[in-house]
Amino acid sequence: MDTDAALVELYGPQPEHFIAARDELAKAVGEGDGHAAATIRMLRKTTIAAWLANQLVRVDPDGVHALTELGEQLRETYLSTDSARRRELTRQRHDLVAHLVQVARSRAASDRRLTGQTVERLTETLDAALVDPAAAQLLRSGQLTNALRHVGFGVVDENNNPAPLAPARPRVVHRPQSRRKTTTARYHRG
Repeated sequence: MDTDAALVELYGPQPEHFIAARDELAKAVGEGDGHAAATIRMLRKTTIAAWLANQLVRVDPDGVHALTELGEQLRETYLSTDSARRRELTRQRHDLVAHLVQVARSRAASDRRLTGQTVERLTETLDAALVDPAAAQLLRSGQLTNALRHVGFGVVDENNNPAPLAPARPRVVHRPQSRRKTTTARYHRG
């Protein structure tokens, strides 16, 4: 059994079927490798937004590829001074994300009603893949369990929670007393 291929397929069906499919896969793998079976049993069911992103990889791989390529081009323009190119790519970004969200909505339309929050999370996932190469790689895997979100440059702790930053006191620089008198005296001499 090709376990890697089976894992990719595991994230394709509806989330409601994930647990049964995961347990069946773990049972099949467990006959030959107990450790791999235990690892498979620990896999989490996808959120609806992550499932939609995984569906895009399956039903519109060219669109996902175009999205990740556009992300590379956008990152390059931010390193250059070509603002006209950046504006054009940004317009393409909005159009492509809207197109992919529509593809995902139509894929899910026959099976479920999508909430505004789910669509927003899918959009955030696609935007994260545009901005961050690691997020793009995760999206292309087709095995997301949660939606992604790019939060910019921030400080996080070891648990990926925002780190509480203590306000820093401004450092006061004191001049030596003797130099201050000399400088003051020079300006008063006239």
